[in-house]
Amino acid sequence: MKAAWQVAVHDEAEVQALCDACAIDKIPASILYGRGVRTPEAMAAFLNPCLSDLHSPFLLDGMHEAVARIKEAVRSGERIAIFSDSDIDGITSLAIIHDLLAKLKSAAYIRYPRDREGYGLTYGIIDEFKSEGITLVITVDCGIRDFAEIGYAKSCGMDFIVTDHHEPDSSLPDAIILNPKLGDSPYPFKELAGVGVAFKLAHAFKWSERPSYNVRFVVVTPSEGGIRYSFIRNWIITGNGAVESSQLEWFASSVVVSSDRVVLAGDCAELRVFLSGRSDISFEDLFVLANKTLNKNYKSNDSCMDELPGIFMLRKNLRGRNHETAARILVELQMRGLEKLHGSLREYMALVAVGTIADIMPALGENRPLIMFGMDVFNGGNGHQGIREILGVNRASSKSISWDVAPLLNTPGRMGETRLTVDFFLKDDRESTMELLAEIRKLNSERKKLVTDTINRIRAKNPDAGIEPGFFYYADDSIKDGLAGLVANRIAEEIKKPVIIMSGPDGNGHIKGSGRSFGKYNFLRHLEPLSSMFERLGGHAQAFGFTIRKENIGPVMQQIAGSIGNSCVRDDNIRIDAVLDQGMIDSAFIERLSLLEPYGKENEEPLFLSRNVEVSSFQRFGADSNHGKYILGTNIQAIGWNIADMMQEYSNSGKELDMVYRLDNNRYLNRLYPRMLIMDIDYSH
Repeated sequence: MKAAWQVAVHDEAEVQALCDACAIDKIPASILYGRGVRTPEAMAAFLNPCLSDLHSPFLLDGMHEAVARIKEAVRSGERIAIFSDSDIDGITSLAIIHDLLAKLKSAAYIRYPRDREGYGLTYGIIDEFKSEGITLVITVDCGIRDFAEIGYAKSCGMDFIVTDHHEPDSSLPDAIILNPKLGDSPYPFKELAGVGVAFKLAHAFKWSERPSYNVRFVVVTPSEGGIRYSFIRNWIITGNGAVESSQLEWFASSVVVSSDRVVLAGDCAELRVFLSGRSDISFEDLFVLANKTLNKNYKSNDSCMDELPGIFMLRKNLRGRNHETAARILVELQMRGLEKLHGSLREYMALVAVGTIADIMPALGENRPLIMFGMDVFNGGNGHQGIREILGVNRASSKSISWDVAPLLNTPGRMGETRLTVDFFLKDDRESTMELLAEIRKLNSERKKLVTDTINRIRAKNPDAGIEPGFFYYADDSIKDGLAGLVANRIAEEIKKPVIIMSGPDGNGHIKGSGRSFGKYNFLRHLEPLSSMFERLGGHAQAFGFTIRKENIGPVMQQIAGSIGNSCVRDDNIRIDAVLDQGMIDSAFIERLSLLEPYGKENEEPLFLSRNVEVSSFQRFGADSNHGKYILGTNIQAIGWNIADMMQEYSNSGKELDMVYRLDNNRYLNRLYPRMLIMDIDYSH
C-alpha cells in the first residue's frame, strides 16, 4: 500500500455503540467516528439538526443597535444604501437585505464594486452615496476593514451597519458591526458566511416586530419536591434553576417579574395558585401555546411533550430530560411562529445555503442546518426560481450548487459584469431570468477559456513554479483582476503551495492581487504583519485579496517568502474514511450515505478503499480520450477523470488492484447506477 494512504482507525465497540444509540448503519457511523464525532449526542446533533440549533442572532454584538437603526431609518424615510461584495456570497446577502427593506416599503440604493474599482468601499463610492442623499449604508460581506472610508463617510453624515465575516483588523470602522469573528464576540459559531450574517440581521429584524421581542419567558417544569425553571429571551436560554415546594410563593412573587411571560410545561398546580394571585403576571400552558402556533388540538402538557419532540426532530438525548426538552420546544415554537408569519425566512435560508456553499465555508456547525434547511426549500419546489432553473431536474445538494450554480453565477462578478448576477437574484419574472441566464452562460464560456489560457501561459513561462520558494507569485497586466483568484486556486491545487496572482493596475494605478492557500494552511497570517505596505488587504486565512502599489510588490513578496520559510509543508496524504468490500456497493448503499450530506469544506465526501479488485475491461472516453473507465465484475463502473494513462497502465498489468474512490449514483434513463470515482490506484500486495 502507498505510504500516502492513511486509513482512519476505528474502535469497533465504540462504533457499534454509536450505531445502536443513533440507529444508523455501521459505515456512516464509522466515517463520523473517524472524523471526531464520537458521542451519541454529537452524532445525533450532526445527523438531525433542529431549528432550535440555530444560534440566536442577538448573540451577535451590535444586533439590537442594528435593528433599531434600520427601524429609525425606515420610520424617518431616510435613504438607505446596500453595498455588497461582487461574489455570490455578497449578492445573496444583498438579495436578503434588499427583500427585507422592500417589505418595509423602503427602496434601497444598490451598489457593488464595478469592474476595476477593486474590493470594498472607495472614497468615490462614498461621494456617490452623498450625492444620492444616503444617510444609512448597510454593507454585506464586506466593510470590516474599510476603516478610513467609513470614517470619511461619517464626516459626510452617513451611518453604517457593517455585516461581514472576514477577518477584522486591529482597528475597526466607526459603525454598528455584525461579525462573529470580532475578538470579544460571544457568538458561538465563527464560520458563518457573509450571507449567514445578513440572514441573522433579517431574522432578528423580523423577530423585533413581534410582541415577544425582548420579553423574558420563564419556562417551568415540575420536578421532585418542587420545580425547575429557565429564562428564555430572544431564543437565548439562561438562568437555569430549581426551587423547592416551600419556596414557590417566593418564586412567584420575587423571581418572576411583571414583564415576564411564564410557560408551564407540566402539572404545576401549587405554582398556578401563587401566579393567579398576581394580576400583573401573564402565564399559560405549553400545550396552549403549541395549539396556537401549530393549529393543533392538544388537551394537556403531557400530550404536547410526548408528541412535539418527534415532530421537531429533537434528539433522543433531549427527550428523556423533561426540562431541557420543554425549553427547546418553546424555542422551536417561537421560531416556527415567526416563520409562519414571515414565510420569507425559509426563502432566505435557501439563499444562505447557496452563498455559504459558493464561498466554500465549513459545512459543519451552524452552517450545516442552514444548508440543509435551504436545500429542503429547493427540493420542495420553492426558493429562487433562477436557481431552480439552473438545477433543472437535478436534486439540490452541496455538489449541484458548487458544481453547477456557483461557478456560473460567480462569472459575471469575475468578468466585471456584476449587474447580471444582481439582476438575476433581484428580478422575479421568468422571462427576465431566462434572458439573464443566457447572457451569464455566454459569459461563462468566455471565462473558462480565459482562465485556461492564463494558466497555460503561466505554466509556459514558469515550468518550475512552486519548487522554490515556499510560495509562488506571478504578476501580469493582461490578467483580468476578477479571474486572479480562480487562477491562483487552480495553481495552488497543482503545486500544493500558496499562490498569489496579480492583475493589471486599477483606475488608481494600483495592482490588485488574490492569494490562495491549499488545505488548511493559514496563508493570510504571513501578510497581515505587512498590512502597512498594502493599500487594502482582507479575506480569510486561505483566500484573500489585496491592493498594492507596484513599487511595494518586490519587498512584500521577499518578506512573505522569508516569513513562510520551510513552514509550508506539502501534504500529499490521502485520508481514507473506510475500507469497503466491493460487493457492498449498490445504489441503495450510496443512497444511505446521503445522511452525511451536505458535503463541503471540513465535511468532504467520504473516501473509500477496496482491495484486491479485478478489472474486467478498460476504455478511454472524452474529447481528448483523457478519461478512463473500468468495468469491475459484471456491472460496477469505476471512472477516472483525467487519469486514463495511469488507469491503462494498471489495467494492462492484469494484476489485482487496490483503489481509493468516492461513490456516486449516476442517473440514466430515470434509473440509478452506482459508480466509483477513482482518486488513486495501487497494485494489491
